[in-house]
Amino acid sequence: MRIGLIGRPASGKTSVFRILTGYPGDAPLHTSEPEVGVYPIPDDRLERVAQWAGCERRTPATVELWDPPSHWSLQDGTAPRLIGELRTTDALLHVLALWDLDTLDPAEAVRRAEDLERTLITADLQVLQGRYQRLQQEYAKRHQEELLKESQSVSVLLKCLQAERPLRAEPWPQDVVHRMQGYGLLSAKPIFHLLNVAERHLGDAGVAAALQMIAERLPWAGVSYTSAHLELELVRMDPAERIEWQAVYGLPDLLPDRIAEPLLGALGFLRFYTVIGGEARAWLLPTGATAVQAAGRIHTDMERGFIRAEVLNFREIGSVGSFHEARRQGRLRLEGRDYVVQDGDILTIKFAV
Repeated sequence: MRIGLIGRPASGKTSVFRILTGYPGDAPLHTSEPEVGVYPIPDDRLERVAQWAGCERRTPATVELWDPPSHWSLQDGTAPRLIGELRTTDALLHVLALWDLDTLDPAEAVRRAEDLERTLITADLQVLQGRYQRLQQEYAKRHQEELLKESQSVSVLLKCLQAERPLRAEPWPQDVVHRMQGYGLLSAKPIFHLLNVAERHLGDAGVAAALQMIAERLPWAGVSYTSAHLELELVRMDPAERIEWQAVYGLPDLLPDRIAEPLLGALGFLRFYTVIGGEARAWLLPTGATAVQAAGRIHTDMERGFIRAEVLNFREIGSVGSFHEARRQGRLRLEGRDYVVQDGDILTIKFAV
């Protein structure tokens, strides 16, 4: 899972990158090339699974964050390179700058989020219009059925974009989804809007109102908030001092914890767990994926030689003393390759290659 950060210059996106990845504080603040880092997703359940299973090692699920240089923009000559790089990502994290507002106006927050959506829609229109013209020319020469089907799919996608709706806003048939993945369309990628507000606005009713309005107007997107400059300072403090300042600013938690669950929800991912060789590990999996697909996330050999999965959900561990006891008591359910994995499942994959 690779998430591309976007935001206008001085939006705070590089501060967000550093908060989530724990990037060294003494590293330069601006670079001429993109930065790549790993966000380990906070997970209280993983700690409890590890204790229950007697594991010494805990490995959280992670996502890769890609942060373009601050001088790359969607509005100038650097746009083609930025757009090209963003097309290779799996999702987008938009740092929506609101720190410059004297009064936090929810309508202005929506307007800025919609401006970004329109920019992505315009980029996708250019791709699909060119593709549609080429398909029409090829079909006129060869009259192949596949060219006709693709042309029809592209035509439907164009109508959605021309109505100023991002492609992620609509449920598409699987064959259309498959074709969209090949095009790298930006408005089809899951998106999360992160409102970057000024320190003085923390705790204001305007923040909650802006979050609610964006959620209502853009229901296909995830949304949360930060005060990135402040939180970057807080995560670098001594823990005891940090807690005191969090209380001053009314921040019960910091961004890495605050964003974890809504981000996964917006991206359409769940977490499952494995207990192997003294290690409890969390994995990400698209919601609706099957046991054999989960096996493939762990190792391709497990997917190729899948036999069955032993399953116990996290919610059930309180009723059985340990992983060993769960197996001894026959509490682990046996599921086949088409079992739809649930959030919090603890899986043991049986396979043969």
